[in-house]
This record gives sequence, structure tokens and C-alpha cells, in this order.
Amino acid sequence: ASMIAVLRYGNGLPHFRLEGLQASIDDFSRLLALRVNDAHARRLRGSLYFHSSRSPEAKADFEAALRVDPDDSQALSDMATFHYRAGSRELAAPLLDRSITADAGNMRARSLRGVLRLEREQLAGARADFEAALEANPNYLPALLNLAICLDKLGEPGESLRRLDAVLERQPELAVALNARGVLHYKQERWKEALADLERAAALAPAQYAAQVRAPVEECRRRLNRR
Repeated sequence: ASMIAVLRYGNGLPHFRLEGLQASIDDFSRLLALRVNDAHARRLRGSLYFHSSRSPEAKADFEAALRVDPDDSQALSDMATFHYRAGSRELAAPLLDRSITADAGNMRARSLRGVLRLEREQLAGARADFEAALEANPNYLPALLNLAICLDKLGEPGESLRRLDAVLERQPELAVALNARGVLHYKQERWKEALADLERAAALAPAQYAAQVRAPVEECRRRLNRR
């Protein structure tokens, strides 16, 4: 079982309720017809386009916001997230650096740069970014979740477990965190706890985890039946 799915959780653009997206886009469009250089409105409309799966329009709005203010930390992190989600990490990385230079407390930029560093096994840098994101907002679950993964890779399973417990206290049915904690228990040979977490993750998100956890779940059951 793997915890790599944690890297995909919740890093990036602001989230919006799916209903009413087009009405909100229309509202921002009317505003921008009057205030064409409103970078904040451009960014927000870009995020709405992004969550409507309208990538060309989203990219155009993020680029327009950066033309108005090339050092806008939020616009830079939005553009970086766009490239990251498109698989262009080489484009995302320098934008994140610029975003953090402009605002060291930009938690989304910090968290996503931490993800990039974690993917590249740059563990000390990743840890520093996740901790900086959490200093800006202690309740930012993506950074807390990814910090747990980083700590496990750094050989600190106890600290990793503490972070995962904190995530699940806030969102008890977050499948990605249950899977991550189940994997951690499994690696520590805590078969009962691993079985409970992995089975719950698979029940909550079968398409993502049912096949992935099958082998460790069977191993947990085999170990428990020996007792």
C-alpha cells in the first residue's frame, strides 16, 4: 500500500461550491467589464473557470492578473497550481519560488512547493515548507497531511502518526488520511489498527483504494488469525 495519493490532496486553487459557478463567472465578467485591471477579480474568475474545467479561460485570467501585477503572490501561486495540475512541474516550480519571495506566508504556495520537494525526495525542504504553511494556518489540512508523509520518510513515524491523528480528528472520514494512517500502522506491524483504517478507506473511496489495500488487508487478517 502506498501513501502517494496524499500528494494529490487539496493543494492549490481556492475551492468553490459547484452549484452557481456560471452565475458567479457572469458576475465577475460584469465587474471586469467595468474594471478591466482588477487583478483580484481576474484571479477569482480564473479559479471559477478552473473548477468548471475550462482550462484555457482559467489560464488566460491568471496570466492577465500577472500582467497587472507580476509580483502578486496569490496570482503566482494560482498560475503555479494550474501548471502543476497540468503536469508541468518545471513551470510550476519557479512560480512558487516567486510567490513565496513575494509573500513568505502564502500557505498555498508553501504547501504546493512542499509537495514538489516531497516528490523529488527533498525532504528537509519539504518539511520546512509544510511547517511554514502550518505556521500561517495551523488548520490547513493539506499541509498537515503531507507533513505526516514527509515525517514518515524522514524516519519519524511517531510524529507522522500524531499529524495523521490530528487530521482525522478534524475530518474522521477523509479516506486519503485513513489510508495513510493504515499504511503507517501496517509498516509498524500494528495489524488491528492497520486493518481498521485500510478497510475504512476502501469503503469510503472504493475506486481509489479497494484494489490498492487488498493485499495489505489480507496480510493483516492473516496475522490477526494467528493469534
